[in-house]
Amino acid sequence: MAIEKYKQTGPNYYIQPKKKYSAETKKWYVEGEGYTEIRTPSGNYPSKKWDELMLAAVEEDGLKDLLEGIKEHVRTHCLWLKEKEVEHYALSCLSNKSYEAWSDFSYQQSLF
Repeated sequence: MAIEKYKQTGPNYYIQPKKKYSAETKKWYVEGEGYTEIRTPSGNYPSKKWDELMLAAVEEDGLKDLLEGIKEHVRTHCLWLKEKEVEHYALSCLSNKSYEAWSDFSYQQSLF
């Protein structure tokens, strides 16, 4: 399965934005934005890139229905998440198979 290549294997970590000192203004400023990197068996990826890779893997493995079911479950049970965070969280739940432990979630995978 393609998803196994992008399964989260360790704690994610946050990369701080670069801080630089300006001799002219004598002040510190932040250059760029910070981002989260996700560890996988195939390497470390920035969060947005990991989302893209996982969506492609879901499509390749034919798990689009499962992902949509997880997203719906996350929308109803994780009310603190904003809509743009739902897909990332659902992909995370799919990659580490959290949905298997949810008592009120069922998914019937078709054989054909």
